[in-house]
Amino acid sequence: MVAAHERAHLRGRHHLILLASDAVRVAFPFVPAFRAAHAQLSQLVEMRADDVAVRTYPRRVLATALVALAGGRVPTAAMGAGATMGLARARRLATPIDPLRLPQAVLALAVTPILVVLPPLIAAGPAIVAALLGYCPLGLPPYMH
Repeated sequence: MVAAHERAHLRGRHHLILLASDAVRVAFPFVPAFRAAHAQLSQLVEMRADDVAVRTYPRRVLATALVALAGGRVPTAAMGAGATMGLARARRLATPIDPLRLPQAVLALAVTPILVVLPPLIAAGPAIVAALLGYCPLGLPPYMH
């Protein structure tokens, strides 16, 4: 069971996700959102590995192991196998799965592309408008000819 969980981390390249978020967090220590994002990503990759492991092993077995780990100390390098996070993951595994119903799934599928595309468009908006209105000619400035 532990091997299935760890294989899920390796196959999902979770270490790269956490490395990238940690790099951003360290580079911008004054931005609270980056600290929060790193903490949330740590939890999400653990939950993803749990979900992959329970394809092979019963949810109860993994939840029991997480509760046992929660009583011990977590090494600094550990991703999320102990203390509060371990208990939260065990609680999640013990809760019955409630899949999305059809209207919720359709709404999620409709909204997701908008949420992915809209922020870059908003960020690029001023540059696009400036280029279209001629404020920023794309050619060389006259003094460089």
